[in-house]
Amino acid sequence: ARLWRADSLALLVSVSALALYKESVVALIRELLGRGDGHVKRAEALRSNRRLKVAILGAGMGGSALALWLRDLFGDQVDIAVITNGPVGGRCQAVELDGARSEAGASIISEVNVLFKALMNRFSLKKFDLSDCNMPLAVYNGTRFLFSTASSASGWKWAASLLSQWKLVWRFGFFSLLKLKKISKRPCAPNFLRLYRALRDGATYAHPRELLSTLGHSCLCLTQHPADQWLVREMGIPGALVQELAEPGMRCNYGGQSCSALHALVGLVSIVGGISNKYFSVLGGNSQVAECSISR
Repeated sequence: ARLWRADSLALLVSVSALALYKESVVALIRELLGRGDGHVKRAEALRSNRRLKVAILGAGMGGSALALWLRDLFGDQVDIAVITNGPVGGRCQAVELDGARSEAGASIISEVNVLFKALMNRFSLKKFDLSDCNMPLAVYNGTRFLFSTASSASGWKWAASLLSQWKLVWRFGFFSLLKLKKISKRPCAPNFLRLYRALRDGATYAHPRELLSTLGHSCLCLTQHPADQWLVREMGIPGALVQELAEPGMRCNYGGQSCSALHALVGLVSIVGGISNKYFSVLGGNSQVAECSISR
């Protein structure tokens, strides 16, 4: 796919009516979700040697993956222009500090992200188990450290883990932590497996409301409430736990936005994808998945 800067495109790129090929796109989704390697089966040749011209807005994970799958589906019969005003990878970026490369956005990948893992398999990328990271977790409020876990750098990993768990329980309470951990099992939590199954069976959505109804009956309502108020009032999670443990993860992955700025569905997705499930990063940087997708 060609990569274009938004401010240099002007009227150069014409966006095709991809909806004309809805059946092919539905087949793409169905085929993709039935495989574990991120490949899409080639579609039948277009009639009369026609060519598609497609412009994709954004080179984040969504835009990059779409470019790859359209190339899989139509091969040389599609011209793809990816329009972006930022680096490939979108929020998946890394920074270097003191010679060490660190994830700076979309820093963790949840085990429930089926499509991302399929693309990793396709590009032979390896997982980096975050439990192997010897850096302790700390929460800083701008003035002082409110909380920190123990470091396992000395080699006593089991002892550091035990001490960290004890410190978490001492500060936040066992049952409060358990309630936060189990939030993904609540009826209000989005059901991503249901969405994957629907897409595999050919479902398409004309409006976000339709997609949210597939994720769960409460998901649309969650978009109407701030995350902090919903977690405290509806879920009964102590405010200190939300501010010191749940909110830092949201700030890290959503551009520094707080629980009061994000709606409850985003907050819940953040917790389900991180605190409530296993997670990992890509060895060498999460942005590699988008970069590999664009370059193919």
